[in-house]
Parts: sequence; structure tokens; C-alpha cells
Amino acid sequence: MDHQTEDDYYGQTPQPIISQILVVHNDEDEKADDPRFEEDEALLSEVADAWLVKPVANESSKTDLMKNMKPSEIRQPKHKQQKLIVSPAGRRKRKLEFEFTGLIRREREVSLLKDCFRRMLGRPIDDGESETCSKEVVFLSGLSGVGKSTVAQTLEQDVEALEHGVFVRGNFDQTARDKPYSGIAKAFGMICEKIEQMPNAVVNRVATKISEEFGTTVEVLMHLIPELKYIIKDYSTTTFCTDTADHDIMNGLDSLRFAFRALTRALSAEFSPMVLVLDDLQWADISSLLIVDCLVTDTQNRNPLMVIGCYRSDEVDENSILVNKIHALREKTNKYTFNITELKVEAFSANDISDLIKSQISAGDKTMIDGLAALCEKRTMGNPHFVLEFLKMLKNTGLLVYDGDSETWTWDLAQIEEVTMSTANVVVLLQSKIQKVPKRVQRLLQYAACLGSSFSLPTLQLIWKKSNILDMRVSSEPLEQLLATAEENRFIEKCGPKRYRWVHDKVQEASLLPSKKPMATFQLDVGSSLYYCLDEKSLEEELFNVTDIVNSGNTKKRPEFARLNFRAAKKAKGIYAIQSAANYAAKGIELLQEGEVLTGHILTLQLYTIGAEMETALGNVKKAEQYAEEILKRPQYSAMDKMPFKVLSIRKGLVVDFKYDQTIERCLARLKELDYRLIWSRSTTSLQALVELKKAIRRAKHTKMFKETGYSLNKMTDQKYLLWMRLTGIFGYSAYQSRKSVLYVVGTCRNVQITLDHGIGPESGAIFASLGLLVVIFQGDFETAAKFAEMGLAMQKLHPAREGSCVYMSYSFVLCWKRPLQALLKPHYDGYVSATRMGDSTFSCWCLSAHHVWLPYMMGKPLRLILKEFSSLQSQMEELSQPGPLLFLKILWQMMVNLTSSFSNSHKLEGHTFSRNEVDDWERIGGTFVHFAEGELFLFLKPAEAADRAIAVGDKFSKLTPSFCLVMIETFHRGVALYIMARKTKQRKYKNHASKIRKTIKKWLRAGNPNVEHYSLLLDAEHAALSRAYASAEKLYEEAIVLASRMEYLHHAALFNERYADFLLNEVDDAERASHYLDEAIRLYEQWGATRKIEMLQSDLERSPAFQME
Repeated sequence: MDHQTEDDYYGQTPQPIISQILVVHNDEDEKADDPRFEEDEALLSEVADAWLVKPVANESSKTDLMKNMKPSEIRQPKHKQQKLIVSPAGRRKRKLEFEFTGLIRREREVSLLKDCFRRMLGRPIDDGESETCSKEVVFLSGLSGVGKSTVAQTLEQDVEALEHGVFVRGNFDQTARDKPYSGIAKAFGMICEKIEQMPNAVVNRVATKISEEFGTTVEVLMHLIPELKYIIKDYSTTTFCTDTADHDIMNGLDSLRFAFRALTRALSAEFSPMVLVLDDLQWADISSLLIVDCLVTDTQNRNPLMVIGCYRSDEVDENSILVNKIHALREKTNKYTFNITELKVEAFSANDISDLIKSQISAGDKTMIDGLAALCEKRTMGNPHFVLEFLKMLKNTGLLVYDGDSETWTWDLAQIEEVTMSTANVVVLLQSKIQKVPKRVQRLLQYAACLGSSFSLPTLQLIWKKSNILDMRVSSEPLEQLLATAEENRFIEKCGPKRYRWVHDKVQEASLLPSKKPMATFQLDVGSSLYYCLDEKSLEEELFNVTDIVNSGNTKKRPEFARLNFRAAKKAKGIYAIQSAANYAAKGIELLQEGEVLTGHILTLQLYTIGAEMETALGNVKKAEQYAEEILKRPQYSAMDKMPFKVLSIRKGLVVDFKYDQTIERCLARLKELDYRLIWSRSTTSLQALVELKKAIRRAKHTKMFKETGYSLNKMTDQKYLLWMRLTGIFGYSAYQSRKSVLYVVGTCRNVQITLDHGIGPESGAIFASLGLLVVIFQGDFETAAKFAEMGLAMQKLHPAREGSCVYMSYSFVLCWKRPLQALLKPHYDGYVSATRMGDSTFSCWCLSAHHVWLPYMMGKPLRLILKEFSSLQSQMEELSQPGPLLFLKILWQMMVNLTSSFSNSHKLEGHTFSRNEVDDWERIGGTFVHFAEGELFLFLKPAEAADRAIAVGDKFSKLTPSFCLVMIETFHRGVALYIMARKTKQRKYKNHASKIRKTIKKWLRAGNPNVEHYSLLLDAEHAALSRAYASAEKLYEEAIVLASRMEYLHHAALFNERYADFLLNEVDDAERASHYLDEAIRLYEQWGATRKIEMLQSDLERSPAFQME
């Protein structure tokens, strides 16, 4: 469990028994014998500074005043001194410790919080509402000390009462704001610790689930949540690599989002409901807030989840990242079906304070208590914690006195009002309390306070030993004994084996203040001790904490800590904490000496490189350019040293500005600097493309990898060749986007040769898939193309970060021409999972759309089943900010909605989901798929016009998306539309175009495409009917129908029956058989879900004289 913050204690109900009241005696003998009454000059002085405004006696010092004040010496006002009779229990234990066991005056907040909890579980709440929502987000705001955390804590008992419920807390640390994911990691770490205590069968089940979900990406989470080792016990994190490429950093947050979502699903399968309380959200880093967002918007997690965030309202404003995130979440509630509730925990009123005092003192005059309560409210602004400290101060200074003889509590309200003042500085009071413990305990607390909201015993022992050596002291007391003293005084508490936490963050803050050294110097001493004394493994585990401590105290900018910041930046980059990595890099650069920049120190290059990468990933282009300029202007650095900065500039032109032509030129220039000539000359690029293609195919076919299964090339490691591949890949991608197919061929083939010459690089898998694509287009050799794609898939295992793109390219553009459509579903889903794990959002979405949308459409699955997936897919793509896949999805969505509707103009691709008018530059982004969708609608809903459109559009779709799987069905459907009009009108223009398509599909069939046999049979039947070979036509129609029905392609089985019925009616004049096949077509269209098509066929039946006679 995380440390208890101030809110655990403030606003609670005191023990309602008088035995807990501490009496300030007037009996000097008793007082002398009681160690609790030891005088402390510093304590009394500090307390006086906090609240006392002037002495009672004439010239007494503040300290003397506080020491010598007795009730008998206090000046009596004109009104009678107030007395309060206590119960006999007060004589047994005369204590007034103000210890707390519950809440006071928080019934509304607790009730609303429990309403949210019941709603999450689907239980009715007090007002009768019973709407179920599996996720709830509650934000508790208020000033420090008003009881936010305690309100949240009231749910723990309710959650743990459920058989599988889990309630955990994590807090963010004010002393380590750059430490990424700290509060999130603590909460999940607690769950892991709970699982460790469960039976081995449960632990093994969770471990298996996590391993299946994550694969190798569990490595990142193991570094964020060390407690995962309790579950995944045989996994080593020693091989963790932070040298991720720029592409991976850009996708890093998406990768981590998937990781936390998958972890939450795996854990909530065992613990449900799950309640996460995140304290001190005002100190949370932006990466943590993004994780909170992704957890509550995870539509795939159906288990009950509640996130309670507590934050100080006075430490955020409308411009803070927390407030902006709350606003953003509020706008997502409907789309992602979760509830968000905001509760403000207010300060105490005078009535609340009166109830608090009454709960301590069980009898008395209400007017007297109300007067004291009103003064408390005035002095403390109603802050519950400050109220309690104020009351303690009154008791400790003799302003609130218990008279043992008369058994009464007395106070002089006028005297209290005269000598006290309003304050909000609770730290001073807590510091005074700390100063009462032995000096060695105070010093120990100072060291512990530097270590954060929680700390380990070994780390504290190291600092303590180091400090004793430097002070040339030998500790007379064991460290454990000093810690026990701190525990007894309620400064710290245990939170695990050899681990402690502060009971309150204000106690932590107060513990830092008594140092004789300046605060920064003290923190630097602690940080330096950790940096130089921790072993390498321990330093790596505590790297963020040590760096934050050093940075807090390194006011003199000692440059030796620049390397420490580089290590922290590198580690943060490795766990995709981009903002933290950027902050550490900036701090490291700040610590560099001017001379190091001028002399070309390697550390300087490393810091500026990682800084530029992180700022680019954050979208801070100007800052990244400043870093780049600083290095590029230095002649001491080589071309290879400077190249990463130049590549960042190229990526900006590619992914930010979309200046593809400019990117092509920059790639050529950078490659030239690296001694690599990509283009022979501008005038011979077409010839070069042909030569390069033949050479690449020949070389690839002669490799052992092509001939022998299981053989692989070596992994590319040389940075120069990696840059060749990267720049050539960017060149090829830009050429593809700008429709420069010749340059695309050159770039692809050159990268094939780079792979064969220098080993497998990050892009090699997708490159060989692209080579297969070129073989499909230019040679029609599906066998060789498939082999190249399989080589690419094997290569990509060495670089899993790009596996999603390789899978999509291989199966959607190459292997689809050689394997059955049914065999493509699982690989696309696996590609989606892999891409999602690695944060490759673009190809994650493309693989997802293939698996759920266009492959099922090609296979004739019921449209209603496909349409059910669209809303969820749209949410995912919008969340991942993927406009390309999202636009494609909307186009197909609108197409299928039109097919299932009954509107007369359903053939027009316009509607609620998609409209051309709503899409900017639709020709470049989505025009390709608009051609496809319109062709489908015209074939099924406007067949009379479909042929003319097919002639006008031609093979534009196949040219825009060469070798794409949908080209098969698009080409076939154009052929069907052309044959419909060729048979109807006998016009040569339809027949010629139809025959050309028929030959193309026959060529595909001969090359081994298993998905076009029924296409070929139907077109052969149409051709035979057009040629009046009726007997042959009948046989071919029936074979096509049987094959389509056997494969359960509903749309084609229906279409083939429809075409056969048309043939029987108009060519053979067999109305009886035609009626049978038309009825079968209607039945199959009904199963498919084509409502408008059914209406059209039924209308034809009603209007046709031949059918009416039948």
C-alpha cells in the first residue's frame, strides 16, 4: 500500500471517548515526572511563530510565555472563565491526542462515491437508478488536508468484502515529478504482491495470460513494475535495451498503452471489481495521465474498473495538464461508455468543527464549544488538519487546560483570540513536532525525506553509513531502533519488507527543513552518496530517484552529473516516457560545460541526439531544430555523427509537412553524403528501375534463404548501412505516396540489395514483401512472389517492431494471390496484435480492418455481422489518430449500410457515415477506395449503369493499389457488370472490355490463385451465353453456383443464381427454372443482408409477364 497522505488524517472523526484526552497538568510534580512534558525551546518558539501574535505578560519572550503560562496566571476577562466538566473516564487516562478512526461531515461525498461504485457493479442506487457501466472515473478535489484520500479509502472495505475485489493505491511524489508512471506502477505493483500470496495455480494462470498477451513487450513493464517478478518468475530483465529507433519512439506511447491495457485485462480476470486510487494527481507526469486515459477508454475490457483520482485544487489551474485531461475525458464518456464524476471536498464550517470538538469532549456547554469552533474556523480557514493542529497547540501551550481537581476543561476564548493569529503553515507545526524527537532521529528523517514518498531500508542504510563516515561518527543506536522511534511518533510506517513510507507528505516536507545546510546542498549530498555508492544494479533500479535528488540540489551545475541525466533520459526513452526523457536530456545539456560542446565530447553528442529525438516525438519541432543546429554547426563532429539530426529533419518533412517531393530530394542528398549513390541520372530512371528489378529478383532467388527453409541472413549492425536502408526506405515510401512508381521500384530493389549485402535490417521484412508485390505486378509469378513474402516474414522476426507492416504487406498484397482467403484471417489478426504491442498504430489499424471488414466482405459473410464491428473499430482508429484507415473504414461502412438499406438512391455513396463533401483532399486519401465502393453499389443496385461506369473508370483501382487483395473482387465485379450489358445490348464495346477482364482472371487462375476459380467459371458462363453456346453456359453456371455455395460466399452464390435465372429467362425461355433460381437468389441475398437488392428482384418478379404466367 502507498504512503498515507495528509488526507488520511485530516477530516477524520476523533475517538469519541474522553479517555483519549491528554490533560495539561498544573501539578508541577506530576509534570516533572512525565517525559511528555519535556520543555523544548525550539518547539515553543516555532509554535508561537505560527499562531501567537503577542505575549500575555509585559516583557516575556515568546519562549518564556509558552513555558511559564498556567491557567492561574492568565488574565481573567470580565466574563466568567469558561469551564467544562468531563466524565469520570477523564481521570483514568487524561489524554488529548486527537487520534482518528473515521470521517466527520463527509456523508455526502461518501454517499456519492458509493453510488458510483454500485453503478459500476450494476446495482440500483438510492434514487432508483440502475443503469450499468463497467467503468467509473471519480475525481476528488480540494485543499490539502480536507480528507480526499480518506473519502476514497471508505470504499476499501466494500471492495474487499466482494470475493474477488481488489482495492489498491498509488501516489505521485512531489520530489520526483519527472519519474515516469510512478503512481500507476505502485498501484499495479500492489496487485502483483496480492497475486503472489494466492495459490500457485492462480499465479501460473496469470503468468501464462500475461505472457500470451505481451510476448517480448513484457520487458518494458517489468522495468516499470518490478513486482511483476512475483508473477513472471523466470523472466530476466538484464537484457533490457533502450536503444530504440526513432520510429519506435514515435509509436512508444501506443505500445505502452496496449501493455497497460493488456495487463489490466489479465489482472482483472482474477480481481473484479478493480479499484485504483491515485493520490496527488497534481504531481502526475503526462505519461501517467495518458495511461489513465487508455485504461478507462478500453472498450475491450468488460470487467468493472474504477479509477479514483485525488488532487489539490489549489495547485492546478485551467492551463494545467491535469485539468485539460479531465476535460478531454469528459468528452469521451459517451463514445467509450464510462462515467465521470467530480467531487469537491470542502473545508470545515464552524458547525463541523463544533461536532469534531464534541466528539472529543462528551459533555459540556454547547455555546462554549460553538465559540471555540468559530474561532478555530477563523484561525485555520476551516482546514480540518490545521484545525486539529491548532487544537493541539492550544493544549500544549496551556490555552486549553484540564484542571484535575475540578475535572474540567477550561479556556479563555478572548485570551486565545488575542494571542493567536490565522495561519495555513502546517509544516511549521509538524517541524516543531519533529524537533521533539532525538537529534539523530531528526537527521535520519532528513535523509529519508530526500528519497521520496517511500524508501527502502538498504538505501537508507547506505546513506546513513556514508553520512556517519563523513561526520566521523559511530552510531550509538542501530538504524532500526531510530526508525522504530520515527514509527512510534507517527512520522513513517512500514509498507512492505524492509520498506517504509511517510504517513503524510507534509511530514516528509517538514523533515527536510531542519538541516543546517542549505536545502539544495543537503539534497546534493544525498544524491551524490547514492550515485557513487550504489552498485550498478541498484543504481539502475533507483536511477530516476537518484537523478531527481541530484537535480534538485545541483544548483552549482556540476557537470559530472550530466552523464547521470543522460542515463536517466536513455532509460526513460526505453520505457517510452517521452516527456521525462526530454526533461532529463535538457537538464544534462544544461550541466554541460561550454568547453565540452566545443571540443566534441561524446556525451554532448549523446545528450543532444536524444534531446532532439524526444522533442521531435513531442512535436516540439523548434526545440529539436535548436538542438540539431547546435551540433550541425560544429566541425568537430563527423558526417555520421550529424546524420541522425538530418534524418529527423527528413522525417519532419515526411510525417508533419507531407512534402514528399522535398523528402525525396533530401534523402538523395543525405545518401550522397554517406557515399551511396541511389539514382544513376534523372533521364534514365525508367531503365534503371527495370534493371534494378531484374537484378534484385535474380539475386534474391539465388540466396540460400530462398532455396532452403530455416536458413537466415545475419542481422545488420553497422550504423552506416542501417542509415542507407533507412534513408532508402523513406525515399521509396515518399515515391509511393507521390505516385512516382519508377522511383518506388528503384528504392525497393536497392534496399533488397542492401539486405543481401549487409544483413537484415529493421525494414528488410517489409522490403522483401514489397519485392513480392513487384513480382505480382510485373511478372504475375505468384509462386516466386509468395516465396519472397515468406522470406520477409522470416526476416522480420529479428525486428518485431516492424512485424505489423511486414504482415500486412505480405498477406494483403502478395500471399493473398497464392493462399485461400480463409487462410488470411488469422495472420492479419496476429499482425494486428503484433503491431499493437509495438505501438505501430497505422498497420495495427490496417490489419484490423482486413480481419474484420474487407476480408469477410470478399468472403460473402452476412453484412449485419460485419456492420456490428464498425462502431468499435471506428473508436479504436479515432483513439489512435489514424485518418487513413479510418477513412477507408467509413467508406466501406457507408457502402454496406447502403446495401442493407431500402432507399431508392442507395447506389450513391453518401450518407451519415461518409460523404465526399466532408473529406478534404479525398482523392489523395480515400479516392482509391471510393472507386471500389461505388463499383460494388452500382453492380448490385444499378446494374444497368454499372457497365458504363466500369468502362469509364477502367482499371484505375488496380493501378492505384497494385496487387492489393481487393483488386480481385473489384476486377471480377467490373467484368460481371460488363457482361450484363453485353448480353443485354449485344454491343461490342461491352463485350471487348468484358473479354479482357475474363482473360485477366484466367491468367490469375493459371498462375495458382485459389480465390478466383468461381470468378472464372461465372465469366466463362456469361461468355458462353453471349456466344450462344447455351449447353456449355448452363453447365458453367451450375458449376459456378455449386462452387460459390460450397465456399459459403453468400453474395456470389446469390449473384450467380440471379445471373443464371436471367440466362434461363431471356436466352432459353425457361420461366419455370428461372423462377426457381431467382427465388434462390432472393433467399441468399436475404441471408447476406442486401435489403435493397431483394426489393429490386421482387419488383422484377411482379412486373415480368413471363414470371406472372408461371
